[in-house]
Amino acid sequence: MKMVKYALLLTLLASCAKKPPAERPPPSVIITPVVQRDVPIFIEAPGHIEAYNNVELRSQVTGVVTGVYYDQGTEVDEGQLLVTIDKRPFEASVKEAEADVARSMASLKYAQDTTRRNTPLVQEDYVSQDAYDNLVTNVLVDDATVKANLAQLDIAKVNLDYCTIDAPMDSIAGERLVDVGNLVLEDGQSTLVVLNQIKPIYCSFSVSERYFSKIQSKLRHGTLETHVSYTNDFKEIWKGEVEFIDNAVDETTGMIKIKSTFPNMDKALWPGIFVYTRLILEIDKGALLVPTGAVVTTQKGKHLFVMRGRDSVEQVDVEVGQIENDFIIIKKGLKPDEKVVLSGQLNLADGSKVTVTKEQTFSDESF
Repeated sequence: MKMVKYALLLTLLASCAKKPPAERPPPSVIITPVVQRDVPIFIEAPGHIEAYNNVELRSQVTGVVTGVYYDQGTEVDEGQLLVTIDKRPFEASVKEAEADVARSMASLKYAQDTTRRNTPLVQEDYVSQDAYDNLVTNVLVDDATVKANLAQLDIAKVNLDYCTIDAPMDSIAGERLVDVGNLVLEDGQSTLVVLNQIKPIYCSFSVSERYFSKIQSKLRHGTLETHVSYTNDFKEIWKGEVEFIDNAVDETTGMIKIKSTFPNMDKALWPGIFVYTRLILEIDKGALLVPTGAVVTTQKGKHLFVMRGRDSVEQVDVEVGQIENDFIIIKKGLKPDEKVVLSGQLNLADGSKVTVTKEQTFSDESF
């Protein structure tokens, strides 16, 4: 009887013993192949679009506006008539100056003829030398009067030309500032219209002085390309070239101003607009890129988990470079044909087994 009880007790103890825990499945991860492509290395900076030429057309004569021949905010062509000022007073001034010239030229001719007739007489002492010298002086005075009157005629003609204001360049007209019947004043006191040339157009931005020597070196061997975009992802860009580097670094900021020129044939860039700017220093041929989310940052540095075989990973320390949109250049630590873990790194260690649930690929539009 005791033996039966003892056997039952052992059976109960065995049934109450804990079962060993079930083995956890490998963590699930999403992987992606390393992308290899040519990537521009750039300096990024905020910029502003500026008119290539900005002209305030002002009146150079005083008069009444008789015509305005442009629509505000529209494109005008070089040589296009914009504004006219009443010509009648200036036409009268031209006629008056022409009369003064004719009068002085007649006086000069009379003085010249008189001197010519008296030249042989003074040689025979029929005319005194003083009287002859006075005749020569009259010729010189009348000649000077003719020249002065011709100069006044030129001024009168110039003032008459100022009554017709043409566009000095292909540009965009600003707000109309005068109307027919307005009195405008000379000496640049009256602005008629502001013109902005936008084809081509400038982008102005500043970069740190530490890039100056590299920029200078690149310009000595060619041109530097500049990209601008309205958004910081640079999905849509306009391309231009550096045209101007300021002649001094701003001592208060350590920045140097640069201007790049853009053809802007589609008129997409407009004066005053803020843009994102990239100054392209060089092209990194065959750069290796991975999504920025694949890089793990710790106190010891940056690393990736690289697939080894079908179901295990290796932790690889990497040296990173420039970020290109949502991708980052891996300068050291990767090979072109490798695949890296994109999602699920928190549960991984060097040599971990994994289950790949998806392989994410990216199209050229992602860059």
